[in-house]
Amino acid sequence: MTTRVLSRVVEQGRIDTEKEVAANVVEDEPACSLLQPTSPLQFSANRDWKMLNKRVKEYALEYKTQTQKLNWIMLKIKDQEQIET
Repeated sequence: MTTRVLSRVVEQGRIDTEKEVAANVVEDEPACSLLQPTSPLQFSANRDWKMLNKRVKEYALEYKTQTQKLNWIMLKIKDQEQIET
């Protein structure tokens, strides 16, 4: 009998503690607002950064493949000269 009473008291204490903790928890910002930019200026900066990053990657790829393109062009010119003669 006493164990039932004690277990009820413990259970009620646990429930009360959970309610107090839940009441004290205050969300700073909802999760969906963290995903969205906070201002148009920040959105613009993110977009500009992505565009700049894309241009840098394209330029790097272009620079790396430039010698291969020149080699192919030289081979094509050489083949055309051999065909003409």
